[in-house]
Amino acid sequence: MKKVLRILLLIVLVLIGILIVLGLVGPKSYDASRSAFIPAAPAQVWPHVSSLQAMQTWSPWIERDPDMTIEYSGEAGQVGSSYTWSGNDQVGKGEQTLTKADAPYQVETELKFFMPWGGGVSTSYLSIADTTGGSKVTWGLRGDNDFIGRIFASFMNMDAAIGKDFEEGLAALKEVVAAAPAGGDYAIQEVAYPGGQYLGVRSNISMDQMQPFFGTNLPKVVGTVQQAGLQMTGMPCGLYYVWDMEKGMTDMAAAVGFSGKLAKVPDGMTVIDVPASKALVVDYLGGYSGLAGPHNALDAYIQEKGLSHFAPAIEEYVTDPGAEPDSTKCLTRITHTINRQERHRSHATYGQVCS
Repeated sequence: MKKVLRILLLIVLVLIGILIVLGLVGPKSYDASRSAFIPAAPAQVWPHVSSLQAMQTWSPWIERDPDMTIEYSGEAGQVGSSYTWSGNDQVGKGEQTLTKADAPYQVETELKFFMPWGGGVSTSYLSIADTTGGSKVTWGLRGDNDFIGRIFASFMNMDAAIGKDFEEGLAALKEVVAAAPAGGDYAIQEVAYPGGQYLGVRSNISMDQMQPFFGTNLPKVVGTVQQAGLQMTGMPCGLYYVWDMEKGMTDMAAAVGFSGKLAKVPDGMTVIDVPASKALVVDYLGGYSGLAGPHNALDAYIQEKGLSHFAPAIEEYVTDPGAEPDSTKCLTRITHTINRQERHRSHATYGQVCS
């Protein structure tokens, strides 16, 4: 009997030793993903992945427990927004927070699993790459393994365990994108743009400097027009020629439309003529941080209809932000000039245009 106990004890000690070794040398991290081709431009895919609410329309885990409880907090689509879920044993309990949203190419969220995995934290990511005929969409999950996690990772292949879920979700996303109308939830109008002249200050600036750029230059151009006794033809505008998300730079002008002739153009300012053409217009009511939505909807509409967009994209701030400090109550008129004959695009995709 003592011999049997000694053998059992030895086996237990060996197993404990093996587990300790696995906990020390097992996989330190994981990164599982799947990719799928979706025959739509990144701007058409973006509305369906850019908020936690939108993701639920194609999430494979919703079907595992249709009765699960979900509670959202924060402004949809904005970094810091989150939701908590609680469901059956298959979906467990947890929290997901939006940590990155670079329209229309990259989304990242932080996932905290309270049950059944108990305190695990991972990063979920979605990347959208523009490719011939559509977009390559990659959905993945990455993170670091703690001591216990390294032991489990030595026996369980994360990629094999979660890969099928990613494949199901991407297939559902493809169906959702295909069924969505051009323009999404925004009322896009095709109009005859009469053309116009603008007085503005144009510069290549980093996107994080846009707010002070507007604050410094819009009062100057408005004041110059008024002092010259000329008529403003609209509210102050932002004119966007290039929007480079990778470099975080934009070629833009803080401007105001006017009629008449300016006797002298002050140093640092320029008169910008935008010719008459057909155009697409969206009247957007909401915070400046949400302007990516209508711009991406316009871009998707242009691609789906076989149109071409010519710079600049025009944002007219119809509601004076000085009179209405709450930007969520502000009206912005967005105009993209188009031409049905040529299919050349002279601008980068315009993502979020205000911080």
